[in-house]
Amino acid sequence: MTEFKRVFVDTAPIIYYLENNSLYKGLIKNFFALCIEKNIQIVTSAITIEEYLVFPYVSGKVELIDNFKAMDALQIATAIVGGCDMFFTNDKQLRQEQEIPCMTMEDL
Repeated sequence: MTEFKRVFVDTAPIIYYLENNSLYKGLIKNFFALCIEKNIQIVTSAITIEEYLVFPYVSGKVELIDNFKAMDALQIATAIVGGCDMFFTNDKQLRQEQEIPCMTMEDL
């Protein structure tokens, strides 16, 4: 694999991972682990979110939407790309975010 420090991940690999694709999930999980290990920045776009959400709606599998919390993902990505070192929210679930520390109202 070519050496890189920042990689854009298109929609398909993300879909395979989130939907537990039996053929690709292990490969993609290993790829993401490698990126974390080597401190490689992973980037995607709002288009990825829009493309991902089409399948669950069309196929009637709306439970898959829970795998990809679009608005939270956009907010956190914006904070990270913007160089923030804290994400302030009142969504306690976001405390599990590993790329940026999250603080909630009860932390004040």
